[in-house]
Amino acid sequence: PAAASVTPYTAQYLVTDVGIGGSVWYSDGTRWRAVGGRVTLFDLQTQINGAAQTAAQNLIECRIFSGLVKNGDMLRIANAIGKSGTVDSVQRAIRISASAGVTNGTALVGGSSFPGTTSRSSGEKVEFRRVSATSVLPIGNGSGTLPFYGASANALPSAVTTPSLDSGDVYISSVLTMTSGSETPTQQTFTVELLTSGA
Repeated sequence: PAAASVTPYTAQYLVTDVGIGGSVWYSDGTRWRAVGGRVTLFDLQTQINGAAQTAAQNLIECRIFSGLVKNGDMLRIANAIGKSGTVDSVQRAIRISASAGVTNGTALVGGSSFPGTTSRSSGEKVEFRRVSATSVLPIGNGSGTLPFYGASANALPSAVTTPSLDSGDVYISSVLTMTSGSETPTQQTFTVELLTSGA
């Protein structure tokens, strides 16, 4: 039911298709919130190996239902990847798109060539706050590198334009491009958590 049609804080609803094993929500009279304030939307349990190729690869993705994320809510993403050796460089990004399985979505975190030729693994934990139906704000300093902490000579980060979070499902994915295709990439960790902290 609509959140405004339920007496605030009087009932809880199990939503079976949101979160791992479902999640429990309550109405505050204005909107629905996850009990405890957060729900894990996706958590990779078994690592995934990609292909030794130069074409971009979408190794894993999390579907987020239309209208689930409200203004002020936070998305927390943990991502860890590796590769089989120290020869190949990797362009990698966490992307958001309006279609499943694509590799050209908008980069929430991206453009980095780490792990490079001397590295075997890369990872980050990042947070984004929904500003509007079509934008999220990276939380941290403006360094442009990860993680976003400590001092930076750059201004605070700007909001990232996204597909509409209200007019269709979106997909957050881990996308890799191997520069020579001589090594096998591995997705070890990919967790997406929603904090229903918005107004």
